[in-house]
Amino acid sequence: MNVFAIESFMDELAEAGGMDPLAYRLTHLSDERGREVLRRAADAAGWRGPGHGLGFGFGKYKGTGAYCAVVAEVEA
Repeated sequence: MNVFAIESFMDELAEAGGMDPLAYRLTHLSDERGREVLRRAADAAGWRGPGHGLGFGFGKYKGTGAYCAVVAEVEA
């Protein structure tokens, strides 16, 4: 639940700053391994930025134990 809350807030911050959610995350993440995970997930999903029905999430388990990024296609 913590990661969901953090990632939801990251999206809100990106929107408030007028930035693409992926670009916002990359701008504020100094961990190169995390940055690469974000880029690879975005590339695999065909990330095109906001307004294209894709949602993004990222998390690390126990510091550097495991990294995970997911992209979900959403239709409403």
